[in-house]
Amino acid sequence: KGKGTNAMAIETAGRLGTATSVDALIAALSTDYKAEATAALLAFNGNINERVTTALKTATGDLQLALLDIANTRRIKSASPQVFELINSSDATVAAAALKALPGVVTKDNATQLAGMMDKASGEKAAIYQQAFTASIKGMNAEELISRLEGTQCRGGTSCPDQLAKAVKEALAK
Repeated sequence: KGKGTNAMAIETAGRLGTATSVDALIAALSTDYKAEATAALLAFNGNINERVTTALKTATGDLQLALLDIANTRRIKSASPQVFELINSSDATVAAAALKALPGVVTKDNATQLAGMMDKASGEKAAIYQQAFTASIKGMNAEELISRLEGTQCRGGTSCPDQLAKAVKEALAK
């Protein structure tokens, strides 16, 4: 059986590559065509970052969950403030989706914040914060890593990020 007209329209909107198409696809995430809209947004040949980030600021329910997944999969760094905020959501499903999205949206500016979060977390949450921390320092040169992380205080007066900065500093000195 062939695709329905609505599903084909959503697929076509994903190929158009316009801002209006992105808005229509985001709106379709709240319909019975969520799977088609998600696939179109993930395959969208253009920049959807600003529109996804803006929609995430006001979204609720299933739309919020779908946008978190898209932000993670597309690595939408501009969504990191919303994702950090949603980690503490009173809705456990939203908090879990935000936590899952975190490693995909962090930037190097989040490294110190993540170091503190790792220090206070345990179990699965700590593991995801570690993944996010690793993603946040990826691509930093040695000097930048040292300047951002050296002296980061956590439990016991030191932290793994501080120790990492010290180790890198020592390696550079050799």
